[in-house]
Amino acid sequence: MSCIYCFFSKENQMELKKKCFGNPKYEETLKEYKESYLSELQKLDYVRNCNCIDDIENILNYDKEKRKLCSNYLNNFLDDIKNNIQRIEEYFDNIIDIYDTYVKNDIHKAYRKMKNFTKDEVNKVNLERGTLPASYSNLMFRVRPKGNYNNNDIKEYFRIPFDKRFLVGNQRFSLTGRPMIYLASSLQIALKEIGKNIDEVNTSIFLPSFSYLHKYYLFNIKNDIIDTLNNIISWVETGSKIKYNNCGYMDFTLLNPLLNSIFYNILTFPTQYKYKGTFIQEYVLPQLLMDILNYHRINYAGIEYKSTKEYKWKIKDNKKHELEANYCFFIPYSENSNYNEKFLSKFFSYCDTSRIISMNELDSAIRKLEVINRELQNEGYNNSDTGLHLISISRHINNMIRYKGNNYYRRTKEGKIERTLIYGLINNIINHVNYLKNNGLIKKINPNDYINNINILNS
Repeated sequence: MSCIYCFFSKENQMELKKKCFGNPKYEETLKEYKESYLSELQKLDYVRNCNCIDDIENILNYDKEKRKLCSNYLNNFLDDIKNNIQRIEEYFDNIIDIYDTYVKNDIHKAYRKMKNFTKDEVNKVNLERGTLPASYSNLMFRVRPKGNYNNNDIKEYFRIPFDKRFLVGNQRFSLTGRPMIYLASSLQIALKEIGKNIDEVNTSIFLPSFSYLHKYYLFNIKNDIIDTLNNIISWVETGSKIKYNNCGYMDFTLLNPLLNSIFYNILTFPTQYKYKGTFIQEYVLPQLLMDILNYHRINYAGIEYKSTKEYKWKIKDNKKHELEANYCFFIPYSENSNYNEKFLSKFFSYCDTSRIISMNELDSAIRKLEVINRELQNEGYNNSDTGLHLISISRHINNMIRYKGNNYYRRTKEGKIERTLIYGLINNIINHVNYLKNNGLIKKINPNDYINNINILNS
């Protein structure tokens, strides 16, 4: 018997959705998914009766008191869910109604419904929710199948130029003819997204500049409920004496993540290739959302969403999903440029892997960036960019070693290419910082300026 952990996992939801395949009408597929979802939800058992309790006990260091506290909280949460099935069903119906309205040729009405739905406090999916710039300033990867283009020109990885937008196909979060840039939080997911291996592609790396993008959010589409469940365990593990009545299902704390996870699972619903043609039914709702974000919420730079692709990491835990994110950025139109170099300049980037860099060279580059960051801080300069980027690089490397093994960067082809990309990226950051500093373009910290007062590193 499954518990809430099993049920809400990306893997289980993907399996549940695929079981609904077979009907050429997507609205009927969604209705079947809703029925299966609600049916399985009501069959769930308590965590203590599931194998998941073993993983929870391990996190809690087999502390009996903490195990009891955590189990009671999760059990109460499950009971409350089962007592509010109707509310969840209504949420499903609202989403399905938007799609149903669209396919009945009332596109403008469907647009208004999606706009209202995403602002509805009852639904708790509000367009003001988003990933802060400090959170999405991570390493991002993009790959292209090898072909007849200059693989050492970063523009070739950026996106299709404006004068060739007639080549832009229909994608889940972008419409035909509207160039956007899709990036992945790991090289592995970037490869999975296009169904290629490392020998068949050229690679690139991007890192959003915090100082240029600090005013913009990414709308976050993810399976929030898993993160919330993990947080509950973490709170208990650190000694918190949480009680369910303090933040129960009817409260924002758990209601919002639960409903957001349903929205995520529908927006990322896998396509049925048997019925995939010029009009891709599964893309209607994601594209409606993107239009609203692009034209009605100017403080959004794009979206972050969890990849629907499955990848087998060396170890399995819920934190691995940090490496399974995709990012999709709006590209502002430029009349004077086919690539909008101004927007491209908001990213640090690198793509030359003609010479594979050694681990010693990478380690040396990281140390050099650490020195520059300390110097900026000690001399009273704003080090928010360098500090944040240093953290992002170190965190990514540590995550890859954790999930791919200690020899990933030393012996695997993917790891060697990735370390070369990171090395080139670091050097571009260093060169940029030196240029700004030498030309007096880095601000001294102003105590009255919140942004300049951010010290990312304390050492």
